[in-house]
Amino acid sequence: MDDLVQWLRAQLDEDERILREANTSPEMVTGIPRSYAAAPVALHIGEFAGPERVLREIAAKRSMLAIHRPYVPEPDQACLGCADAIMFRWCPIVRLLALPYADRPGYRPEWAPTR
Repeated sequence: MDDLVQWLRAQLDEDERILREANTSPEMVTGIPRSYAAAPVALHIGEFAGPERVLREIAAKRSMLAIHRPYVPEPDQACLGCADAIMFRWCPIVRLLALPYADRPGYRPEWAPTR
């Protein structure tokens, strides 16, 4: 699991680096002139690709990884996904967090969710 978690953390770092180096002015984020800023595509991009949202998503994913705990036999002390991961090697929840990055270098096909 460590290699998957380490790779996923590197992807989150890369997302943050890209965002911080980008020109995130509203016009640049949407790629649409201000006169068209109310267009549905501009509203969609502004909502789902806005810098603040991207940073919140990165922080949320980092928090999930930080509190993720592999399976342990004590009740209520492990990740719910890892309770089944004994048979699968990687937690299905961590696999799902990594899935959006499947097109990036280093992603392994065996990390793909199995169910």
